[in-house]
Amino acid sequence: MKTLFHSVVALSLGALGTSPIIAAGLSVELQVDRQVYQQLSFQQSNPSLVNPVPYVNDNRLDARTTYGIRVGLELYQLQAWTLELTSGYEPKIGTNITTNVYFQGNPYVGPFSANYDYHHASAGLYTECKAVVTYGLGIEYRFESASSGVTSTQFGRPWLRANLGVPIKLFPVDTHIGIEGDLALSTRRFDPLRNPNAVFTDQLQAMAPKSQIGLFATFRF
Repeated sequence: MKTLFHSVVALSLGALGTSPIIAAGLSVELQVDRQVYQQLSFQQSNPSLVNPVPYVNDNRLDARTTYGIRVGLELYQLQAWTLELTSGYEPKIGTNITTNVYFQGNPYVGPFSANYDYHHASAGLYTECKAVVTYGLGIEYRFESASSGVTSTQFGRPWLRANLGVPIKLFPVDTHIGIEGDLALSTRRFDPLRNPNAVFTDQLQAMAPKSQIGLFATFRF
């Protein structure tokens, strides 16, 4: 099946007058990012009251610096363009949740603090163009994990990534450094008033990171 796929792509590009190279290069990308979490504010009510009045539960998560690695396998090279299959990993990073409760617009209870831990692994596709500067665009699916206290949850979302880099000649291998931004393409809604079956794991997923931006260094072998 893989050979058939390669043949179809090669014939299609050949019809356009181009000749792709079936590549087998390897790249390693190291990242340092500033990760921004989804801020979550929702209404709740106390069902034990005769006439429950909704109050607002406001959760603020601090941005954190994260570290990650991404490995790429070159599938095709066409002139200045390359296509890669990528796999990445970001170890567990903890941040702080600050929760305040407001009743009829006024502070009611809080602030409370809790820890929020997050990490992910990913798989995706990435294309890059090498010119005076390099620029790339990719999409990946992240297998994410979030936890707070003794409660944890696993989920997945698609992410879009884009970067801009410049070559440097400090190392014997092809090296680029630059800036990259990643954006989650979906977020989970958490509204216990409309969905009374919502549980704490749903809230953890709703507070998951929504974006990150930072620096990267890519080494190609």
